[in-house]
Parts: sequence; C-alpha cells; structure tokens
Amino acid sequence: MGTPHVFIAWADLKKLACDAWLVPGARGPGATWRDALPAGWHVPALLSGFGIDDAHRAAVMVDTVDEPLPVLANITGSRSEGPAWYVEGAAEFLRVATIALRKAGRAPLNGRSRYLLALPLVGTKGGGAGAWSGEITSLLVPMLRAEAQRLEVDGEVGIDVALVLIEGPAWAAAQRRRHDDAHAFDALPAPLQQAADDLAVRARSGGLTLFLGAGIAKPAGLPDWQRLLHLLAQERVSKAELQAFGELTELDRAALIERRLAKGETMGDATARIIIDKSRRVALGHALLASLPVNEVVTTNYDDLFERASAVVGRPCARIPGSAVSPGERFILKMHGCVTRPSSIVLTREDYMRFQDNRSALSGIVQALLLTRHMLFVGFSFTDDNFHRIAHAVRTAIRGDATGPRAPFGTNLVVGGGTLVADLWREDLHWLALSAHEDKVRDQARLAEIFLDRLSARAATITSHLGDDRWAGALSDGERQLRGRLEALQQQVTPAERASTAWGEVEVLLARLGMKKPG
Repeated sequence: MGTPHVFIAWADLKKLACDAWLVPGARGPGATWRDALPAGWHVPALLSGFGIDDAHRAAVMVDTVDEPLPVLANITGSRSEGPAWYVEGAAEFLRVATIALRKAGRAPLNGRSRYLLALPLVGTKGGGAGAWSGEITSLLVPMLRAEAQRLEVDGEVGIDVALVLIEGPAWAAAQRRRHDDAHAFDALPAPLQQAADDLAVRARSGGLTLFLGAGIAKPAGLPDWQRLLHLLAQERVSKAELQAFGELTELDRAALIERRLAKGETMGDATARIIIDKSRRVALGHALLASLPVNEVVTTNYDDLFERASAVVGRPCARIPGSAVSPGERFILKMHGCVTRPSSIVLTREDYMRFQDNRSALSGIVQALLLTRHMLFVGFSFTDDNFHRIAHAVRTAIRGDATGPRAPFGTNLVVGGGTLVADLWREDLHWLALSAHEDKVRDQARLAEIFLDRLSARAATITSHLGDDRWAGALSDGERQLRGRLEALQQQVTPAERASTAWGEVEVLLARLGMKKPG
C-alpha cells in the first residue's frame, strides 16, 4: 500500500486530463457540463429519483476509452441539507469511480502510476450550497485524503485525488485548509519538500522563471519527439523501411518525412494536426505551474496547453514570437514554434539551422533570463543543440575571468536516468533526480507532480478569500478577527485619509485580501 495524495489545482475541471471526474447534478448534468461529456452519455437510472436513495448518489454515465470516466453525482441539495451532506456525495463519487476503474481493469491514463480522480468544490455553484463554501471546504479537504487512504487495497491500482477550483478565492481557501494538515505531503520525500519550498521563496520574490520540455505534456497524452516522428512516419515510411528509418538520427528522420509529404503539405501543418488532435486537455502539471507567481516561461513544446491553463487563473500569456509584451504581463517564449502558427515549428535539421540564423533575439531573451533569474526546468532532456548554444554563452558571461565555483543558474526536476548528463551540468544546475526516491519512471513522474503541487502551495498568496463572505466558514479565529478589524478600518477611514496617496496602497492590499469596498 502506498500513500495517496490530494492535489489542489486552479483549473477547469472539464478540460483536465484525469481518469474519472465528478459531473454535478441530480436528474442530469447542467448546461455548463454537457458539452464536456463524451458521446453516448446518459443519466444513470438509479439517480433518476433525485437522490431518494442516498446510498446511491453517484454512478458512471458512460464507459469511455482513452477518456476520463464521467461519474454523475447528486450534490444538488437545498437549505435543509447541511455541508456534510455535500461532502458525503463527494466521498460516494470517489468510491464509485475507484470501483468502476478497477473492475474494468483500466490502466491509468497516459502512463500514470495511479488513477487520478478529479472533482470540483461540490455544491457551491449550482448545488445550493454557495453560502456554505467555507464550511464545505473545511470538511472536504481532509475527507478526500482520508477516503483516498481508505480505498487503498493491496494488489489494486491506487488513487490520487485532484480538487479542482475554477476561481482564485476557492483555490486560496482550499490551500489554506490543507496548509493546516502536517501530513498533506507525506507522499513527497522530505528533501524534495525542502527543495520545493526553496523554489517557492524564489517565486514569491519574483526570482523564478520556467523552462518547459516535452515531459510536462506527456500526462496530457501528447507524444514526445520520438513518438511524434513515429506518428508522422505513418503512411510515409513503408514497413520494409522501418528498420533503416529507426537507424537515422531524429533530425534525419524528420528530413526524410518532409521529403515525402503530400503536395502542398508542410511539416509544420502535419505536426500541428497531430498535436492539436492530442491536446484536448491540460495536464495537472500545467495547472500547477500556471498558478505560480511567475511572469516568464520558455518552452520547446509546440502545444498551447500552458497558455490555456494560464488563462484559467487569470494570467493570459503573450506569446513570443508573435505578441508584444506589456510590463508585468506573463509571456511564454516558444523556442521551437507553436501549433497556432504551423510555419514557425522547428523540427528538421534545416529548421534548426534557420533558428540559429534567424532567432537570435529569442536566444537573447533566454540568455537574459538565465543571467537574471533562477530557471526551473520541468520535463526537459537537455539534448537540444539550440539550448546548448544559449547555455554556453551564459556560462561564458557568468564565468568571466573567475576560476572558482559559481552559483547554479537553475534547477532541473528530472524523471528517469540521466546521471551522466547530470555530471555534465553539475556546475550549472541543481539536479533533482527523482530516481533517487523511486525506481519506476511512472512513479517518478507522479513525484514530479506532487513536487509541483508543493511548490504551487508554498508559493501561493492564500489570502484572496479573506473578505469573501462565502469563505467565512474556512477562516481561523485569528483570520476572522483580522477581517473584522479591516472591515472597521474601511468604515472608519476619513475622506482626508482616503484622498491620501498612501490609501491607494492600502486599497491594493485590501483588494488582494478579497475585501469589498463599502457600499
């Protein structure tokens, strides 16, 4: 038996890659949820009585293949039910989903080591319990971990849970509640907890930037470079040629495929079609990273999944190249192009040579970030020649005439082996080798997700729910007292004080705390 983990993600549940998800409803899903359901869904008969039998408040809507399993749960109540009733419906979802996945013998989606069951903050939107949002949060967060642990069975696939919040105050309230649980991150070894906390300090001070490689997108179902080339080779390389094709370098494989494209088709178009088809949902890692207080992101990936995740948390990304960046705006630098502009995609040797000749401005941005920030690498293999050229220039600039040791310019969160690669980069990077804690690659990938969850939690400013009446039930005694004092301050401030320059700064702080202006 292992240790299940409860993730807290600021994301859109309908667009998150997972194994099963809770669809709120009673007689059926609301309009908000219908468009996200797979074809063939139906309202389970046992729920048609509007939850008359509370022992059966959740049921699978349709069996799916390579899609999250939708489970309809009756969490639509009235003021006659209390907060615990809604939380019990969430527990029923966990039980029903786990049993259904195990009974079907389904492997976790996209190579994950455990099932990921995702649910919203039950009952707090259309379920009639909006006024109890704080109370439900306080009960739900500990219940999810306890129930996940109870569902652990020797010889069966374990589960993790993702509590998915669509708005900032809900996310802040859930993070605040989990912060009180000393065992919330028991699944993450202590050295990794400390490393995540250290990076969180950098993030809160504005000193962290991100570099995303292909590994971050695998849990969303996207192919790595090898798999992408295999998909592109289908119908373009014969079975008799496959062995010889496999002996070519990746760049030569790409060049051969490009020569065999249909008339009028480009490599960028062919690549974009595959990526778009397989990028229907964001991975958990995208959501966790998008919630970080980070303005600059660099990626070699072609997909737009991080941009989608970032938009949900209210941080739309300017995309470079292609967009101007305003001061304080988040941007993502797409080193190898993007599916939104297929002509920009870098895949063949000629593409890489053009990158070196024509994208010096992009290289300069990456160099500047390496020199002025601490860069967290996630899912990057360090085999990209363009990055090696950039890093060499940075090493030269940092070293200057000095001969002694220098501070690393980044941290690499690495899944898999790479011990020799680590030796090559030991002077430049803190190397967080997850293989030191787990043997199997899929278990290391899960540890990486939990690491990012810890980083997200510790970097968060979990105060935006303080002044929102819906979350009053989630506040500690001290927080309630502070809220009262701030409300009194808002009421008592004089017109002269309000007209001062300093009051503008106070208003900014009050807005961050979710305090409403007096009517």
